[in-house]
Amino acid sequence: MELKGLKELFDSESENEFLKKTYTDDLKMIRVTLFVSAILYGAFSIIDSWQAPELASFFFLLRFCFVIPIFIATALLTYWDKFYKIHQTAYLVNFVAAGAGSVIMLLSLPDNFAYYGSLFLVLYCVYSLIRLRFAYASLGGWSIFAFFILGLVFNHGSIHIGTYYLLGIFFGLNILGMISSYNFECIIRTNYLQNHNIEIYNKNLENQVREKVEEISSSHVGTIYALARLVESRDEGTGKHIERTGQYCRILAENLPRHFYKSEWTTAEKFVDIIKVASALHDIGKVAVPDYILNKPGKLTPAEFEIMKRHSDIGCETLLAVLDEYPNNDFVKMGIEITRHHHEWYNGQGYPDGLYGKEIPLSARIMAIADAYDALVSRRPYKMAYTHSKAYAMIVNESGRKFDPDIVKVFTENEWIFESIVGKYQTEADTA
Repeated sequence: MELKGLKELFDSESENEFLKKTYTDDLKMIRVTLFVSAILYGAFSIIDSWQAPELASFFFLLRFCFVIPIFIATALLTYWDKFYKIHQTAYLVNFVAAGAGSVIMLLSLPDNFAYYGSLFLVLYCVYSLIRLRFAYASLGGWSIFAFFILGLVFNHGSIHIGTYYLLGIFFGLNILGMISSYNFECIIRTNYLQNHNIEIYNKNLENQVREKVEEISSSHVGTIYALARLVESRDEGTGKHIERTGQYCRILAENLPRHFYKSEWTTAEKFVDIIKVASALHDIGKVAVPDYILNKPGKLTPAEFEIMKRHSDIGCETLLAVLDEYPNNDFVKMGIEITRHHHEWYNGQGYPDGLYGKEIPLSARIMAIADAYDALVSRRPYKMAYTHSKAYAMIVNESGRKFDPDIVKVFTENEWIFESIVGKYQTEADTA
């Protein structure tokens, strides 16, 4: 593909990215080349004192006060993070400065054209390592050539005939330099476009995979909610309970200090994503509780309460069977924690295991507050719904006894969000 056609594929943004990428890839070599060029260009001053002692001082100034400072300044500029935007222009300045210096020395020593002609070869080797783009290489090469021609015109009387032979060599080198830089730019632009297209393809593939995973996850979540609602439908007065408790758990989890998650989960974000769905499983064990107990309008007898308490064991056992099939499923693991332990009390007097304080999994400590709050503000067969302020006071009053004080603190800081959620579902006729 021709260079013109390649360039048409680049808009301003992709051209900017192309310059940055190719500059970054070549940066180490460019720095080495510039520093080595400075050293070599300076080292030739030793040969100057031997080949042209009468001009050695002038050549010394030309090298060390003009060309070499430009090399060093450009090498230092490569440490500037915005240098990639002007690096080709900077390299062009180096190329022209080095070439002009060599031309001046060539024209000053007409009898030593062979030695300084070899310096031109070194110069072109250096410029090819720096990898000037076609436009910059052409501009630099022909600018130096024009400077050389101009010098010959003004000094033709004192110029050795052999110097004119160098003109043909110089012209040929320029042609070769242009061809080389043209092909080089075509190659790097083609490679960049190919790699860029591969990156876009991989990104699109990742997005498609992510969409499929999300689609599968959504279907799984939908199935889980359907099963949870099936259990919920047997319990009068708990409509939308799983949706509300999921929101409450998310609010509490999102606002907990990040150090809470260190011992249990890799990231707080992962914990939040899982708990807002896993919370729906907390009462699945109620499927085994008789209807007359679930919907009893009065207080449960001790025997009935023991049957009710079994729902945490039954739900846990059900999910443990699932975990045997999917041992690495974090969603199921958290579901087990919540299902079994969301009725544990912070002071150790809850059920089924009588866990105390931080022995209770974090997910279950969060669920305990979410479940209790929603039970308080919802109408049940045995009571009317409490107002938010009354439920809020009851939760705070149980801090340190039933509930983790740290999570209660988060609840108090975000209680207005809880109240807004309740307001969407609760009517004045529901409240006691």
